[in-house]
Amino acid sequence: MEDNYREIGGAFTRIHDSKLWKSRGYRTWTEYLKKRHGFTRQRAHQLMKAAAAFASTTVDVPKTERAARKRLSGNPSKPKTTWEEALANFKDSFKETTRRWKAEYPADYPEMLRQLNLHIDEFVWAESEEAEEQEVTP
Repeated sequence: MEDNYREIGGAFTRIHDSKLWKSRGYRTWTEYLKKRHGFTRQRAHQLMKAAAAFASTTVDVPKTERAARKRLSGNPSKPKTTWEEALANFKDSFKETTRRWKAEYPADYPEMLRQLNLHIDEFVWAESEEAEEQEVTP
């Protein structure tokens, strides 16, 4: 179960939020968890929290719910990724993508890079403008 905590936690979240457990004849969420799945409310909510925290990413996702919980609690077994590490990971990923493009689309590669640079410039400019506005706002 540990390696699929995101699936289980996500399912519990959907069941909880839509109150599907009531349609199965259970009086409470806790009763549903205990009788139907053998989980305590606390354990189900641990899975739900871990699933929600890492649902929208595929990068550096903890393999187990226990590892996810440690990272979320601020007591990780390894330090959280710093922004320098995140930037290095992005650069490595970017290099790999551009190498693949060059191999797969040699004729289009120069134009693809030009377009990519335009998009990056637009994004950086927009983010810079937003950051400046936030600094000025009291």
